[in-house]
Amino acid sequence: LLGEVTFPEPIKLLIVDDELEIIEVIQDYFEVRKDPSFKVRTALNGLEGFKLAEQDKPHCIILDIKMPVRTGVELYRDLSRSGLRIPTIIFIDSTAADDILEIRKWGAPVFVEKGGPSSSMPDMLALVKKLVAFS
Repeated sequence: LLGEVTFPEPIKLLIVDDELEIIEVIQDYFEVRKDPSFKVRTALNGLEGFKLAEQDKPHCIILDIKMPVRTGVELYRDLSRSGLRIPTIIFIDSTAADDILEIRKWGAPVFVEKGGPSSSMPDMLALVKKLVAFS
């Protein structure tokens, strides 16, 4: 089915995570993709992420929860409040149930556990493509 979908060229992907190693792995993987290609922007906290999302609305966001300055929960809430409905993958390692409940008040992102069975880069690519295609 995804083989028949026309994607934006390039797909604009925003990665918001305070761990540089995580950003680099995801960024390196997506930036070499072709058909569709990706334009990847990165932010180290929710405040930077919000500014980038406002400047150049991404097609999809990969978002960490626990970050300094502004958390992923706060970023997701602020995006929703400002009317920026962007398909989002919440990339979590460990998070409290309270964070998940708070995020669910503002929308229905996809949750993927870091190091979990669906967090491989090919699986992440397929998920991003699905979110972009069907949102």
